[in-house]
Amino acid sequence: MILQFRDTLARDRGTGAANQFIQCTSAFLSWALDREWVEANAAARIGMLSYKPFPAWTKEMTREAIQTLPAHLSRVVVLALFTGQRRGDLCAMKWSDIQGNAVHVIQQKTGTELWIPLHPVLATAMEGWPRTSDHILTGVRGSAMTVYNVTRSMNDAQERGLLPKGFNVHGLRKLAAALLAEAGCSTHEIAAITGHKTLKMVEHYTRSVDQRRMAEDAISKVETGNWKLLETDL
Repeated sequence: MILQFRDTLARDRGTGAANQFIQCTSAFLSWALDREWVEANAAARIGMLSYKPFPAWTKEMTREAIQTLPAHLSRVVVLALFTGQRRGDLCAMKWSDIQGNAVHVIQQKTGTELWIPLHPVLATAMEGWPRTSDHILTGVRGSAMTVYNVTRSMNDAQERGLLPKGFNVHGLRKLAAALLAEAGCSTHEIAAITGHKTLKMVEHYTRSVDQRRMAEDAISKVETGNWKLLETDL
């Protein structure tokens, strides 16, 4: 049963969540074993899965998804892309959280409080979104979307071929961080949007972007005057 739970989590939420489940379950059963509430720790010998992070969305697939996905799911993509938040925080956002040109977020996972400025593209898009609920994200029936609704809708879109398999909202969070890095934002500036407590994960998200930018800067600094090819070399 524990293996079934682990495998389901790995499929729906990634290997990181599956491994955390095994660690927590093993710790709990070890505590219960010490008190003779169980006869064995059934999770003790279950190994950790190889970590396979969810891939970041590309700009091209994101543009296509916004245009082709059902309206309620397209709104999820837009909101995730321009705020960089997790599923739970996206679903928790209310219209009343928008004050001036920013949205107020208290992240469910960490308790971090953020004020995220509304990008002009997001602000314009939101003007046409339905307001059938206090919450910004609503489903096909007009009620507030939950994390379960978002996950189910994403999985359904993948089954219908509207999205590549293996991509979820967390990959949009990665893309948001990468786009900020491409724009020249520092890791501290990116963390001010994503709400990461440490910069290690931000650096992980943006490493490829930073490498490319630094490589381009490095090549541009190489003195080329003494290395021009002779016409006979061409």
